[in-house]
Amino acid sequence: MTGLASALIVTHTYITVVGHVMEQSEVQALADKLDKLIERCEKLEKDNALLRELQDDWNRERAQLMHKNDLAKNKIEAMIGRLRALEHH
Repeated sequence: MTGLASALIVTHTYITVVGHVMEQSEVQALADKLDKLIERCEKLEKDNALLRELQDDWNRERAQLMHKNDLAKNKIEAMIGRLRALEHH
């Protein structure tokens, strides 16, 4: 046993946690709080995974848009170069 499990000594109506006697109702309240905390952690982990997926999607879209922007910039610069060449003839 490790962690909290090794610190608990179960008796008939109470539990001793590292020298502190807890009534059964206190233990149940603590267990309920722990369950809620675990649920919240699981929800946060799921939310975090979804946000990471969204971030990856946005990063891919950004890279595509930057590539398209570079292509358009190069085409415009080429057109400007051709127009300048026509001006000088």
